[in-house]
Amino acid sequence: MQIVRSLALAATTIAAGAATLSAQSTTRGGSDTASVAEARALLKALVETNTTREHGSAAPAARLLADRFLQAGWPAADVEIAGPSPARQNLVVRWRAQSPKAKPVLFMSHIDVVEARREDWDSDPFVLREKDGYLYGRGVLDDKAAVATWTTGLISLRRAGWRPSRDIVLLLTSDEEGGDENGVEWLLRNRRALFDVDFVINADAAGPELHDGKVTLFAVDVAEKHPVTIDFTVTNPGGHSSLPRTDNAIYALAHALVRVEGYRFPAQISELQRAQLTAAIGSAPPAAAEALRAILRDPNDSAASDALVRVPHLNAMLRTTCVATELSGGHAINALPQRAMATVNCRVLPGVAPASVVAQLLSVIADTTVHAVARPPIKPAAAASPMRDDVLKLLTRAVATSWGASVRVQPTMSRGATDGSFTRAAGIPTYTVWHVPLDPGDMRAHGRDERILAKSFDESVGFARSLIREAAGAAP
Repeated sequence: MQIVRSLALAATTIAAGAATLSAQSTTRGGSDTASVAEARALLKALVETNTTREHGSAAPAARLLADRFLQAGWPAADVEIAGPSPARQNLVVRWRAQSPKAKPVLFMSHIDVVEARREDWDSDPFVLREKDGYLYGRGVLDDKAAVATWTTGLISLRRAGWRPSRDIVLLLTSDEEGGDENGVEWLLRNRRALFDVDFVINADAAGPELHDGKVTLFAVDVAEKHPVTIDFTVTNPGGHSSLPRTDNAIYALAHALVRVEGYRFPAQISELQRAQLTAAIGSAPPAAAEALRAILRDPNDSAASDALVRVPHLNAMLRTTCVATELSGGHAINALPQRAMATVNCRVLPGVAPASVVAQLLSVIADTTVHAVARPPIKPAAAASPMRDDVLKLLTRAVATSWGASVRVQPTMSRGATDGSFTRAAGIPTYTVWHVPLDPGDMRAHGRDERILAKSFDESVGFARSLIREAAGAAP
């Protein structure tokens, strides 16, 4: 067990920021303004710690966070940094109940982020900046705001004298965004006892949606599409460019990709998707809302399908999707190409076999010179978790505390992929709830100028605290 002792300077900076505001003032959801200031300072420290795989490391952020828990009074035995290599480290924190009355609840988020280049952004992506009511920086949306608020929520509850009726376990992990040392996967193999829990709350998708500046829906992902990456290759003897052939590798691949572009997998609507699509009607533009009604009546309605293809987030709810993401070919300007390659990334509905997707695409391409190889999966396919009534009730209570009782809590399917797939595949009920209110039209995760509303972040501090308190299940 590796226990951290350092980074006192960073912790002092965070504490100083928190001390600038009065602890008597509160925000909606019961979070005092000192906790908000502390969470803001922690978010700044996390954003300004480069945790990309290419040019950074998750380990310094894990040490910074562990130091926060140690300074807040956590026993050293309950704060562990563990991982497969010095740069790929994960933080495990346990808040122990004196007399546990139920199995633990596991909260998790990831501390690594995707790469960001300074020349692509309006400002340095690894410096937290506030402008026009927004907080900008790589990871503010994916996933460092959740890391900061889980941490602040646990610490503020302990300070307030709260005593949980069951253990709360927090995992803050590395390599969620890529690489072969995924933190949750590694911990499942090497610290399996950590996952002997009642259920998992994973903060990496879904959550509160803003419409016209107000939270009207709180989505809870109980399932997610499975990512499948396929490499298509065409090889050829090549030759001199002055003697064109009829079997040019680049042309063959281009024709294949055009066929992939034109193919749509059939709509497959489970009960979970039906509920999610029905809920989407209220906020969809009129034409899209009408198409949704039509395809819910008849999943084979071609006119409705054609209309919804033009609305990416709705189309992705309906079907397995595949899209070309990388392309290369040829080796010289005056030579016929000997090789052309393309990468196609698919997001496969739960219950659909990945091998059947590869076979279907080859059938659509209908060219034996095009070879397809599916890469090893980076995340496992997993069945949906049941939306347990007790979990729905505690989420509903926490949502009501922060945003009012009128906000609907809706089970959903994620169109992306998260570490929740590992815990679902292990048979653990898993509920993914990002908790910073977000306008669906302003989703900048993995993109340039990633941002969240400052007001939304402040509200999420109280929500995280409320949700942990509801899961802990005890009185002060």
